[in-house]
Amino acid sequence: MLVVLNLIALTTFAANLSVRAIDPVLPHIADDLSVSIAQAASLSAGLAFTFAIVQPVVGAVADLLGKARLMVACLALLGIGSLLGAFATSFPALLATRILCGIGAGGVFPVAMGLASDLVTLEHRQVALGRVLAGAMIGNILGASLAGAIGDILGWRGVLMSLGLLTIASSLAIGIGL
Repeated sequence: MLVVLNLIALTTFAANLSVRAIDPVLPHIADDLSVSIAQAASLSAGLAFTFAIVQPVVGAVADLLGKARLMVACLALLGIGSLLGAFATSFPALLATRILCGIGAGGVFPVAMGLASDLVTLEHRQVALGRVLAGAMIGNILGASLAGAIGDILGWRGVLMSLGLLTIASSLAIGIGL
């Protein structure tokens, strides 16, 4: 059971890496795609808004498709969106990929919480949900920090490429593990 809970925490970690990762490289994106920094900041808003609006819908879909399967699919969608974003040549195309990433990332968290709750007894639920939340918080905190470091070395496209490859690898590992 501990291994499964750790895999579920890995899903929230991988998904939340992307949530704030674009913020440190917004000036680079603005320069590269010839937009203002304020306009580039809408990339973060696009992901955050989509992240929020998909969450209420995901529960019903998870019941139809299965929670583990939906988590893996959402992680794969997030990874593909990040990879596509690394190759975007226009701001609207990059914004579309960040919205796609918001759908993927937003689909992971509520399903992970539900799956963790389903797998443990009531007396162990608090610890299990704490583990899932810890994965999410660590991913959120490290996302911006790592993106800044990677962005200085590889640029904003390198950040999105790294996120995409890491998320796809996580999706595969979790799909095999669950």
